Amino acid sequence: GDSRLLFQCVRLLAPRAGARSIRLRDDQGSLMHPRAECRMLSQYAAELFKARRAQDICRPSLLPLPPDLFTPNAWKCALRSLRSGKAVPAGQPSIDTWKQDLDAAALELSRISKEALCAEGPYLPLEWTEMQFAWLPKAGKTPSSPANLRSIGLMAADTKGLLVILREAAKPAVLRYMFDSPQYAYRILGFGNVAFVGGMMLSIDLRKAFDSVSHAELYGALLDAAVPQEVASVLIQIHVQTQCVVMHGGASESNGMSRGLRQGCPVSPILFAAWSVRTLELFRAALREGSDRDCYTMFADDLHGCWEFHSVADFHSALRDVRHVIQVLEGLGMELNLQKSLVVLRLRGSAVASATRHALVWHNDVQYLRLQSEPKDLYIPVATSMPYLGATLSHENFELQTLRTRTQCAQTRFQELRKVLRSNGALSSRHRLRLYKATVWPSLWYALGSTGVTGEVLRGVISVVAGHLRNVLRVYQEGVTNQAVLLRADMCPRSFFIDQTRHKVQAILCDPLRSAALKAREMNRAVTLSVAMASTPEATSTSSSLVRVAPGDAVSLPCDVCGMYFGSREGLQMHISQQHPEINLSARLPFNK
Repeated sequence: GDSRLLFQCVRLLAPRAGARSIRLRDDQGSLMHPRAECRMLSQYAAELFKARRAQDICRPSLLPLPPDLFTPNAWKCALRSLRSGKAVPAGQPSIDTWKQDLDAAALELSRISKEALCAEGPYLPLEWTEMQFAWLPKAGKTPSSPANLRSIGLMAADTKGLLVILREAAKPAVLRYMFDSPQYAYRILGFGNVAFVGGMMLSIDLRKAFDSVSHAELYGALLDAAVPQEVASVLIQIHVQTQCVVMHGGASESNGMSRGLRQGCPVSPILFAAWSVRTLELFRAALREGSDRDCYTMFADDLHGCWEFHSVADFHSALRDVRHVIQVLEGLGMELNLQKSLVVLRLRGSAVASATRHALVWHNDVQYLRLQSEPKDLYIPVATSMPYLGATLSHENFELQTLRTRTQCAQTRFQELRKVLRSNGALSSRHRLRLYKATVWPSLWYALGSTGVTGEVLRGVISVVAGHLRNVLRVYQEGVTNQAVLLRADMCPRSFFIDQTRHKVQAILCDPLRSAALKAREMNRAVTLSVAMASTPEATSTSSSLVRVAPGDAVSLPCDVCGMYFGSREGLQMHISQQHPEINLSARLPFNK
């Protein structure tokens, strides 16, 4: 039942390829000395976390915190919650070391935190503001430039424990703040015989969203969420006073940060959640009366918007809304990457050509949505579908498109584990099947229950799973159907998806952290999917079964040279070209220019 330990076993049996070392290059493409690499990483980090505007800098005064926050029991719970084996800065004791004498550590940390943060004139101990960078290559990019690296903040166990305590103090208020905000949304488009109808989806790419968040906006979001001012102040001051240490090639440099969050920090997720709720509220305030103010949703830093059009005015209104949202994001100090953003547009009707004459333009064989703005127009690429949170969103047969995406992911995972799942190794069939259900099968079903499982999708799932299971269970006999293979593995995809959609409905109904209005929006889609899945018939083979016939009853073509019989003309021609090439040579006609 422990998926983490199971994946550790999988990685031992089928390890990934070795990690590439980070070797930075200068502007001429030459390799750099490790000390020069350290200097380049430090300069990159200083620029990355440097506020671009004066209004983004926030330095709230520290207020005394309640001593009840830092009891020894609170520190023990915080330290216990830290996962063993997590990386810590160089020279710092491991998390397991802190846990060896938890009572003594919690008692001393309680004393230190009360003296520093609960007395008059509170301050942050210097040790709790230090963070060391760990640099990881981004997927699919060469680690030769700092921009191709992902920065992870390493903090000591006591620093993380402090942040866990502060996170728990702020969590109730932030959860109430998120009560009416959407976590996800999915709209279905339908159209009839009218002059103009359609729909549009928009995905906005925020460049380094976590690194670009304004501290002033974070502080405002915490106060809007009714987080106690003394807690909000210390959370912001921890980030303001952070010293980012870069250690590389035997050298070390440090910088401050006046914007951004520390990835890997226990409190960063809840801070970004509060910021995202505040951002959605600013979106609603910026949109004019009559607009769909609930058309935007966020999942972490993934921003998604959707509209339905029933007239040309609806289309132009949506374009104005997109401009307003972009202005809000730029006003928050966020950097937008419009080339990586995407618009999925589907329009029908006699007025489409005139309505989109100035809105849709072509450049270098790519269609763009043009947003007229000052000082220059904005251009967002237009596509027929977009990847979003593991699914493929589109206005046409998005269920089948999502299945194709998930099939590629499942095939990739199956190939990664082929040495374990396909070879005759030490694992029994039962263990191979268990590994398959824990690793490959989730890669296939993920997102299918949210987009919908049609009869065509169900048949595709059964075909992919049965193909995998024939290798896992060594089913090579003739005449064994896909249903028989699934029965041998005790798997029924249709029942699985029915249970999944029902559980989704129950989870929404029983969720105490979402408002009734938000549940209603999500419930409509969940109930529709549950009813549709329950009415989906069992998948049956659409092709005729193979029937064994006697050789004398089959159509056969003889070879005039050796007398062998073949079932097709192509087979006979291949036999002649391989065994009797002189026949083809003698059949050539002379050519005279």
